[in-house]
Amino acid sequence: MDASDPEIAEELAHLEAQGRARRRNLARMLRLGSLLIAASFLWLLRGDARYFIQPNVPVQLGGPLEFNLAGEASQRYVRIRGVPGGQARIAHHVGKSLRMFGLLGSNVLVIQDASSSEPPAQSEPYTAQGRLVSAEDAVELSNVFEIMQREGSVTRENGELYALWDGAAPRKSAALPLELLGIVLFVLVNFRAARRVERPPPSLDDLLA
Repeated sequence: MDASDPEIAEELAHLEAQGRARRRNLARMLRLGSLLIAASFLWLLRGDARYFIQPNVPVQLGGPLEFNLAGEASQRYVRIRGVPGGQARIAHHVGKSLRMFGLLGSNVLVIQDASSSEPPAQSEPYTAQGRLVSAEDAVELSNVFEIMQREGSVTRENGELYALWDGAAPRKSAALPLELLGIVLFVLVNFRAARRVERPPPSLDDLLA
C-alpha cells in the first residue's frame, strides 16, 4: 500500500478524522458523566452543607411549657429542654446503636448515641443540643416517628415533626470536607482520563523509533 497515492492518503485522512471524532466524543461523555455524578452527590449532601455553615451559637427552643418552636427549621443548630417521654427506643443505624425518645409536649424526637451516653431520667428535664432535622428530611426515621406519635411521646406542631441529633455541632465532624474532597478528586481523575482519551494513538513510526 502506497501512502503517497492520493486515494489512499485521502482514505487514511478520513479514518484519522473519524478516530479523532470518536475520541473527542468519548472524552466529552467522560467529562459530562463525571460532572453529572458529582452534581448528584452534591445534591445528596446539600443538607449536610447547610448545617456545616450554621453559626456555632444554637437557636434556643425553650423548655417545658414555654417552647419557642417558631425557631424550628430543618438543618439548624438548636438547644431545647424538656421532659423525656416514658418510652425510649433503641435502633441500629449505619453501624451505630441509637437511643430515641420524645420530649413531652413538643414535636422533637431526641436521638443519642447509645454507646457513649446514659439514658436521661424520665421525670427530670433534659437539655438536648445538636442538629435539628425535619421529618421530611429524615425519611430513615419515618417508622420511629410513627411509633412515637402513636405512643404520644411526640406530637405534631403546625404539621411538623423534627429529629434532634444530640451532640452534633456544626463543623464538629470532618465527614463533609472529606466527602467534598472525594468528589473533587473524582472529577479531576475523570478529566485527566478524558485528556488521555483525546490524545491520538502513537503511530507505527513512533513505536519503531
